[in-house]
Amino acid sequence: MTRRALDPSAIAACAIGIADREGLEAVTMRRVAGELDVTAMALYRHVGDRDGLLAAMGAAVARERPLLPDGEAGWADMLRRMSQSIWASFRAHPWLLGIVIAPGRLLDLAGRDRTERLLEALEAGGLSAETAVDAVLGVSAASIGMADIVFGPGADAVVAYPSDAPEASARPRTAALRARGIGEASGAAALASTVEHLIAGLAAPA
Repeated sequence: MTRRALDPSAIAACAIGIADREGLEAVTMRRVAGELDVTAMALYRHVGDRDGLLAAMGAAVARERPLLPDGEAGWADMLRRMSQSIWASFRAHPWLLGIVIAPGRLLDLAGRDRTERLLEALEAGGLSAETAVDAVLGVSAASIGMADIVFGPGADAVVAYPSDAPEASARPRTAALRARGIGEASGAAALASTVEHLIAGLAAPA
C-alpha cells in the first residue's frame, strides 16, 4: 500500500481519527507519529507542536461543513445554516469542545477567508456591518454553549426527575424543565429556538 504523503492535512486526519475513537486526551505527537509510521520530529516540521496539531484538527473539521448555504439566501437563512453547521460539527466530534472555548476561537478555526465571506454575505443580505458581527458572535456563542451542555464532559450531570418528586410541587417550572431533560433532541430544539428569537430581534424595527 502506498503511504500518503505527509502534510498537515494527512496529520490532522490521522489525529481526528484518534480523537473520534478515544477522545482528545489520546492525541499526542508521539501517538500520531506512530499511526503514520513516521518520527515525531517529522510532525513538528508540519504542525509545530501539539497546539498546532489541535488547531489543524479544528480547522479540518470546520472545512467539513460550509457555514453558508448553497445558492442565494437571505441573512436569516445564513445565520440558521451557520448554527446548524456548528452544531453538526460538535455532534460529529464532541472533542472539538476541548479546542473551541469561545466564539473568537471558533472563527479562527473557520478561517479568515470563510469568516470574511460570511460577514460579507450577511451585509449583502441586509445587515449592517456592526449587526453582522454581533449576529455571528451571538450565534456562535449560543451554538457553543448548547453543544457544551449536550455533548460536553458534564452532560451526564444534568438528570431529569419525575413529575411526582417533592421538588415538583415546590418548583413546578423548574420541575418541568428537569422533566424535559437535556439531550441531543431537546438541545437542538432549544438552540434553533434561540437562533429564531435572535433573528426576530434583528428583524424588528429599531
